[in-house]
Amino acid sequence: MANNIIFYFTGTGNSLKAGKDIANELSSSDIFPMVNFDGNLRAYERIGFVFPVYAGGLPNAVRYFFNRLNLNENMNSYYFAVATCGTDPLRLCDTFRPILKGKMINVGYGNSIFDIKDILQSKGVKLNYGNRIVAYSNNILLHSMDDDITVTIEKARQAAGFIGREINEKTNKVTFQNRFFYKLMNSIFLKTVNDTDKAFNVNSNCNSCNLCSKICPARNISIENGKHIFLHKCEQCIACIQWCPKQAINYKNITKNRKRYHHPEIEIYEMFINDLSKI
Repeated sequence: MANNIIFYFTGTGNSLKAGKDIANELSSSDIFPMVNFDGNLRAYERIGFVFPVYAGGLPNAVRYFFNRLNLNENMNSYYFAVATCGTDPLRLCDTFRPILKGKMINVGYGNSIFDIKDILQSKGVKLNYGNRIVAYSNNILLHSMDDDITVTIEKARQAAGFIGREINEKTNKVTFQNRFFYKLMNSIFLKTVNDTDKAFNVNSNCNSCNLCSKICPARNISIENGKHIFLHKCEQCIACIQWCPKQAINYKNITKNRKRYHHPEIEIYEMFINDLSKI
């Protein structure tokens, strides 16, 4: 029976890969999708959370996971949180750093680590470790997918290994910020994100493989008589667009001619969403 557990939320596999790389540095670790968790948790020595940053904060699915999370058996466990974020915000930070004088140095993960710290504190436990991994920036709604992903992926792997070793040693280190701008941005995003799918369309390339419905972490896609029905529970993880083998799903016409991305070391079966399970 594993001594440690890592919960993850992922759309393109970045956070899953980060979680697996961290787990490789720990002895005996379970790794489990947040969206399949029913809230019942047995005792673990270390409990971790790996997730992407959405609009400067936590995705809806991550917040919902924490609402269900029962920590009664783990009041003295070691808790860690690792945010995966794209590089664009960090480049923005570098551009304006002389003006900001370092005030937004952690812009890449916004308020996400603080949010986890605050949530855990409300449940009576302490966040012992918080950090970030700069992963490949995968929001195809905002930008094209660059050709060369090798360097970014390797740096992310190295960062995850370093973080995993710190977690294995139970290092106490929490880097976070709490800024009104990110709170506002994230709250607006969370209120509007579910309807993102209203702009999705499926073209004639679709071969009815149903892969999109199998991997959607929000269980937002129903296929009836070969027709896709989007249920307006979208998390904007973009898994359906990025993983579709025929590039049949698009957001308006924005993504039509853009290359797709998913982590090359994550297999599609690892993305399948199953029924609720207990840990």
